[in-house]
Amino acid sequence: MKILFIEDNELKKEKIITVLINANVAVRSDFTVCTNIIDAKKILRSTMFDVLLLDMRLPNRADSQEIQSMAGLDFLKEFQNDRRYHQPKEIIGITECEEELSRVKKDFHENLLHIIYYHSSKNEWEKLLVDRLEYLISCEQDTNEYDYDIAIICALENPEFKAIKDLSENWVNVKKDNTSLSFYETFFEFEQKKLKVIAISIDKMGMVPTAVLATQTIEMFRPRYLTMTGIAAGIKGEVELGDILVFNPSWDSGSGKLKINDDGKDLFEIDPKQETIDGDIILKIKELSNDTQFLNKLREDWKYSKIKNVLSVHTGPVASGAAVIANENITSAIKLQSRKLLGIEMEAYGLIYASKHATKPKPEPLVIKSVCDFADKDKNDGFQEYAAYTSANFLYEYAKRYI
Repeated sequence: MKILFIEDNELKKEKIITVLINANVAVRSDFTVCTNIIDAKKILRSTMFDVLLLDMRLPNRADSQEIQSMAGLDFLKEFQNDRRYHQPKEIIGITECEEELSRVKKDFHENLLHIIYYHSSKNEWEKLLVDRLEYLISCEQDTNEYDYDIAIICALENPEFKAIKDLSENWVNVKKDNTSLSFYETFFEFEQKKLKVIAISIDKMGMVPTAVLATQTIEMFRPRYLTMTGIAAGIKGEVELGDILVFNPSWDSGSGKLKINDDGKDLFEIDPKQETIDGDIILKIKELSNDTQFLNKLREDWKYSKIKNVLSVHTGPVASGAAVIANENITSAIKLQSRKLLGIEMEAYGLIYASKHATKPKPEPLVIKSVCDFADKDKNDGFQEYAAYTSANFLYEYAKRYI
């Protein structure tokens, strides 16, 4: 359990921490302690906590000797109405002034929060505080519940992750214990709902880095959907530059057996293990794909060079490989693995496999990438930004309508 304790009185702070440790509802490493409002704001903007223990009498700055009697309550009102702050699951106010208790009790109770009267020579507060934390522990979320609506993983910081960041102006950096990874959180806010979103860019392309990061994301954030957007190579004749690909199925194009045939020549026997996505998601994708008004507007809203190609959506087989391909012969060889192959890229199979084989609650995987080249000698970066833009915004529209 992660606990943020905002308290400037050293003796009081230590006594409360000791009581909770001795009651076996916390260990010392659970606590992050700060002594003033300014530091508390910084911490809550970057880190999520299960419990906030909030004193009512606090200084504004670390170097200030001026204690403000209602600083805790004022801070509470501020961060509860500001989505830049990570909201703790439980907030418990603490005061050792009876006059303050009567003044703040109404505000706490109206917000269904607890306020505890602390007295150094009495122990009634100890039972109240310990009982509350024991209750929170007993009510730990069921293993079938999700913490986030959507997790988004991108393979490239630019242009893929940039296109995701452009979907919201309110991304907040999220730091988790025991990892140096840098995640970003926001809300996709629509007319009748608000979706909690976590996103990250991989520091290295490929199926293995993607599978590792996908597994970490699932374990740390428990998303309902685990998604990936970005760019892919398309199969010429099947798709056009800029077209959106929804991966179903996905597989590792290098999976198989290398052997020597009877003529002494090298032979690769393919053995793809395909992973598919949920059928209900496919039906929703099909419905959205048929909305030509939305797709035309998406193309027209691209603010850079004019795109001549009509924007289309294709759902079908896309292979994942270990290398960037700019060779028609290799592309043709991979196409033999699926006659309806739509595209080739490097990460999706790792993400979908990690989702399918995760512990409960398992997220629904969904990979949406757009065509930026045809994996041939003419491969270039000209369509990458547009492809990243269309895939990111298609996911956003899917979330708006169906999640």
